[in-house]
Amino acid sequence: MLAAGCGNAAKAREAVARGDAAMEKGDFDAAARAYEEALRLDLDNAAARTGAEKAKKAGNLDGYLKSVVPIIDETEKLARQWDELRQ
Repeated sequence: MLAAGCGNAAKAREAVARGDAAMEKGDFDAAARAYEEALRLDLDNAAARTGAEKAKKAGNLDGYLKSVVPIIDETEKLARQWDELRQ
């Protein structure tokens, strides 16, 4: 039984490493999936828990920025058009 637990711990470390690599690439969805896999294998894996929290926060921020940037771009475009009309 102990050998199976050791195998899961090793697989969890591999999943954490994949999560870390995905975070570095900015692929927050893949990172979250890898960290979740690590937690399924080893619920007590602190690196997986921390990584999952960071991936979720980064993914939320990334999604928020992707939704806000077009609004900012449109606002800047309208401001330029307004300035042209005033001249």
